[in-house]
Amino acid sequence: MAFTLRSFLLLCMISGAVTKAWKRCPEGWIELEHRCYIYQSQQMTFLGAENACNILGGNLVSIRNSLENAVVFDLIQSGPTAWIGLHNAVLDQDFLWTDGSVVKFTAFNSEGPDGLGNCVQFSRVDGFWQDHPCDVKAPFVCIQDVEFFGGF
Repeated sequence: MAFTLRSFLLLCMISGAVTKAWKRCPEGWIELEHRCYIYQSQQMTFLGAENACNILGGNLVSIRNSLENAVVFDLIQSGPTAWIGLHNAVLDQDFLWTDGSVVKFTAFNSEGPDGLGNCVQFSRVDGFWQDHPCDVKAPFVCIQDVEFFGGF
């Protein structure tokens, strides 16, 4: 009986500590659907931008739906374009996200990618995506999963 009561009390303490846990994005990042976004105005190549996002704990942004696409559009504050994490540098025409997620949404114009490059930028001018050479320098948007804090 005493063991059961102690186990019950321990379980209550643990569950109380877990419910006190909260989630948040790092300062300066914007949260949407358990993901954190940040715009970086420093201009870098695609690979340099991905490396910078990795250092910040994430990747170049992978955009899964039209709501995320609108958020990224709003984040791009200066300059006409910004790198996102989509590329076909491994196999031409087989686009991949740098974070390894499956490509289920794209926002190329009606003509699609024009084949001018293997890395993709988001255009603030018209709201569409366009492929560019990966060595072009541009601002970029990073993403990371929401971190959980608190608990025990």
